[in-house]
Amino acid sequence: MKSPNIWKSFAALAAVAAFGMEAAALEPGKSRNGELRLVNGAYVLRVWGSPRQRGIAHGMLVAGDFITAVNSAFKARVLTKERFEERILPLVRSAFSWPLHIKEEIAGILEGIDIALPEEERKIAALGRCLNLDDMLAVNSLGDWMAFACSTVSVFGSAARDGHTIVGRNFDYLLPPKMAECQIILAEEAGEGRLAFHTTAFAGTVGGITCLNEKGVFAAVHDVHVVPRETPKGCTPRLAVLRLIAEKAGSEKPVETALLICRENASAYGNVFHIAAASGAQPPLAGIIEYDSDEATDAGATLRTPADGMYAINTNHYRKRSRPSDCPRFRALEETMSVLTGQSLKIDMGVMKTVIAEAEVKFTMHQMVADLDERTVCVAFQKRPMVPASSSGFSMLAWKDVFPEAAGKN
Repeated sequence: MKSPNIWKSFAALAAVAAFGMEAAALEPGKSRNGELRLVNGAYVLRVWGSPRQRGIAHGMLVAGDFITAVNSAFKARVLTKERFEERILPLVRSAFSWPLHIKEEIAGILEGIDIALPEEERKIAALGRCLNLDDMLAVNSLGDWMAFACSTVSVFGSAARDGHTIVGRNFDYLLPPKMAECQIILAEEAGEGRLAFHTTAFAGTVGGITCLNEKGVFAAVHDVHVVPRETPKGCTPRLAVLRLIAEKAGSEKPVETALLICRENASAYGNVFHIAAASGAQPPLAGIIEYDSDEATDAGATLRTPADGMYAINTNHYRKRSRPSDCPRFRALEETMSVLTGQSLKIDMGVMKTVIAEAEVKFTMHQMVADLDERTVCVAFQKRPMVPASSSGFSMLAWKDVFPEAAGKN
């Protein structure tokens, strides 16, 4: 099967930088089931209620910026009408099966956009029409049909300050500037047996990218170029799977829980999920899940745990399901961590910033370091094309900053 994944044309997308990037246009606001706030320099969209209510709030609060961002993707030729309608939409319709509550939330976003904007302002110029639910599902499965390159490190036990679990993460993606400036922290309140969590996201999307939940469990997604042997059918979009992990993985066997969720949800393409947990969780405190459409091998998901019990690293290649690739980012991180642990340096969030910077690239869209025991993150979002996120400055967000009504709990 020929995949619409764009690894082969990835470098050509640098042309989107020519469109420039303006100051973020998102405007804080509040609706019945959500609020968009600027918190320490980062936009935080918190939603609550039923999946539909969360989606409606989300859509109403970001409607204009989301439509502008989608129009920019067509204007920059990242998408064309022909590619979107003839290749991507048929793939999304045939390949993906969505968890019901996530699909309901996406449908709610569309409903919220329809409430917030008149028809003329909702139209996508290149398509000559307004978006429908299939379009919204396509946008929310962007992580499957448009490749990305990322890096994550987690440190724990004797290698970390106070024995906490510390993580560093680069999310490397090349998108039109208007989409880049719509990066947010999406904060989902607990409900219906699902844990509260937050994730980096793009306005109008609900999948997990870089997640942290109320139990101090971290999950991050990475692409691996694996061409499926057959046309995908009945698969769960990868960002939806990562969200399921954030909603379900608690302190009891978090890595095992994540592995089971992957095996229960068929994947269309190749992935590496990095799972890490606060020090009080049941070991292992970190695991790398190599996960793809080959269900004959380890039921589709193979677990790699840190051999030395001190740190875990991954970029965009397998190390167990296939022969490891020579990745400069992986090699740089491995060398740095070997030196630091050899010096018995206790790694904290500040040191982790210097570690993850070793793997930063020009199109790093966000960079995050976190203390999972404290449930505190420090995140930077890209503000200028082809200038890595860290150059834009960091926002420090404690759990109570993201979920203010949770202050004093736990």
